[in-house]
Amino acid sequence: RSVSFGPFVSPMNRLVSFALKVLLLPIGSAAYHLVTGANGFVGRHVVYSLLKRHHDGNDEARKRPIVCLVRAEKVRAEKKYWRAQAENMRKDPAIIRVLPYDMLDGGTTLSDALECAIADESANKRVCVYHVASSFGPTPDPVRTARNNVKSAEDAVSCLAKCSELHPASRFRLVLTSSMAAVRATSQSPLNGKYYTHLDWNTESKLNESNWGSCYQ
Repeated sequence: RSVSFGPFVSPMNRLVSFALKVLLLPIGSAAYHLVTGANGFVGRHVVYSLLKRHHDGNDEARKRPIVCLVRAEKVRAEKKYWRAQAENMRKDPAIIRVLPYDMLDGGTTLSDALECAIADESANKRVCVYHVASSFGPTPDPVRTARNNVKSAEDAVSCLAKCSELHPASRFRLVLTSSMAAVRATSQSPLNGKYYTHLDWNTESKLNESNWGSCYQ
């Protein structure tokens, strides 16, 4: 289903919009942003919100583009998509860059993107990675898919740790997105009987090769 990035009208869109305001507030346009899985539902909301907040019109801001990391076969289509979005918002299309990304390559493509970010700016720069990429939906091997999702997150953490060691003058931040499945299984009710809080945690879902939903949770 196509998603409109105009006014956030659905409950899900409002929730995503609020979460992004909280996540992006302390970062601002001064950081170099990289978004994995930028062509997915949440990923596109992240990029769109960053684009809305981006202060173009000066050389310093343009040195800090928003980098969309997507599967290699999606690069061409995403370049076209975000060029149109930027133009509709009267933003410079050069703000958006689209690079190939493979969440199962052990962190190679993410490391390459991080090195490009470091090379593009002067010292004392800030780099923020929003790791949104994941596999969702039925697959032939849901257990492997679930483990791949975990491994890609571990690789993202390792990449930023290594990059931080190599470039101590830079500051790195990782925003790791998750799912409401982290706080509850399908049959799990809130601890307070009303709504889920930071005290809730999914303690029931198991890896089950015949149940992709349980594996994802």
